[in-house]
Amino acid sequence: MNSLTFTRAIAFSCLIAVSSPAAQAPPVSLGELARRERERRNAQTQTSDLIKELKLSPQEEKAYRQANFTAADERACKASLGRYAGWEQLLTGCRTQGITAGTERKDDPRRDPDYDYGLSVSDDAFELPAAPRRPGLGGFFTDGQKIYFNPQGAATRESRVVYTFPSR
Repeated sequence: MNSLTFTRAIAFSCLIAVSSPAAQAPPVSLGELARRERERRNAQTQTSDLIKELKLSPQEEKAYRQANFTAADERACKASLGRYAGWEQLLTGCRTQGITAGTERKDDPRRDPDYDYGLSVSDDAFELPAAPRRPGLGGFFTDGQKIYFNPQGAATRESRVVYTFPSR
């Protein structure tokens, strides 16, 4: 190999190393990756046409998203652990076999000033009522299969179905 070919080979390998995405990207913390995932999920919140028609208040939209996210996280926990998780485990994450679900503690729905989230779980089922803490807000209820809405207060399984989760 002559010196010109050797120089070109070195220059080409440097060009590849510099243009490689891995070489350019700084390390990303797990917290940053979790934040990016939450933003992606917020942008892709599963919304039915019926929810769009209801013209929910900002507080109701937030409660709907929280019920949806919690149900999705519970379903991921069930797939990962073989059981549903209570608040503490759900908030710290369900970790097994490389699957992680859960929200950060700063996003703890129990701190919501507008809704009371009363999660109850067993190995095979969970229920999450999102009951309004003040008049004028509608309530939500989910069992992981459907989300129900009552515009006059707390929702139950007898309330109007506003979203059905896709089959697993």
